[in-house]
Amino acid sequence: MLATIALALVAFPQEPLADQVAVGRRIATAEPRLSLQDLFRPQPPRRSMDEIWGSDRQKVGSWSNGYLQVSTEYVVWVSPALVSRWLGFLGAREHWDDEELPLRWQTVRNALGERRAFVVQLSAFPKLPTYGVGDYERTSPEEIENVRFVYTSGAKTERMEAMRLAQWQSRERGDLEDFPWWQHVAFGTPLIGEFETVQFGEPLPLGDYHRAWYLVWAEGQDADFEVRILSKRKERVAKFRSSK
Repeated sequence: MLATIALALVAFPQEPLADQVAVGRRIATAEPRLSLQDLFRPQPPRRSMDEIWGSDRQKVGSWSNGYLQVSTEYVVWVSPALVSRWLGFLGAREHWDDEELPLRWQTVRNALGERRAFVVQLSAFPKLPTYGVGDYERTSPEEIENVRFVYTSGAKTERMEAMRLAQWQSRERGDLEDFPWWQHVAFGTPLIGEFETVQFGEPLPLGDYHRAWYLVWAEGQDADFEVRILSKRKERVAKFRSSK
């Protein structure tokens, strides 16, 4: 459903997008999707916040675990639509009063201003043998360290300002999942849930799995645009489109 939602306005409006707030609320209050493992729990799990991303999170890279291709690299546009869904989700889950959501929205709006903010997750994982046949190959982190970010729209090109939020290394891929980037950006405080664990420990810098997260900015206000990540051997592209 979220994949078909129109992408956000070019700049943050005075008030959150009511239809997107409603989407976030519906996700938070919907019946959970149960697996066989969940059937034996005394209480079913809540719906995951991962369901709010929609088309504001674009995949730019994947990796083979030896059997399947797994999405490992993303660009997330911190758009008015995404923030509206996010606050709607938290508001419904935490039963906010009427003043809480507009207050948090205004805080994010003031922090972002007219610029567009993106969070980029890049990964450098070892090559695993397909179906257990072949060689294990280590991967250099160069492709996630030596990178440049470019905003394009038609013939327009803009070099983007970027700041590395974190770069982690681990022996296990699972140690690098679920990094709460909103806890590490200046505008992210209103997006933190009341019962969320704020401290998130960095694994020991050992092993062949590498991942980096960047906060990236653009001045462009085009309806249709791309965020390009350039490195020595790759060009990753995230395409964002309006509903026109």
